[in-house]
Amino acid sequence: MARRLAAERDLVLVEGHSLGAGPFVVVTRQGVERREDIAIHDALFVVGDESFGHPVAIAAGDVTAAADLLEAHVRQAAPRPPGRRHP
Repeated sequence: MARRLAAERDLVLVEGHSLGAGPFVVVTRQGVERREDIAIHDALFVVGDESFGHPVAIAAGDVTAAADLLEAHVRQAAPRPPGRRHP
């Protein structure tokens, strides 16, 4: 289903696929241990209570910053053909 949706969209967010191929975001919560099997530094950014040393960290609840970073990634990763603009 994700492949079908991805073909029709610029961005599809799916929880729990940080070990799969493709870009990912790490969400951290205070009191929840970091999963050692996730390469934090390969993430687009970290959002939450702890950055675990990632250079791009966003505070929990800063939806605007997260949306801006995701939009920038989509624009860079999937440029539109000439004559078409991102909405």
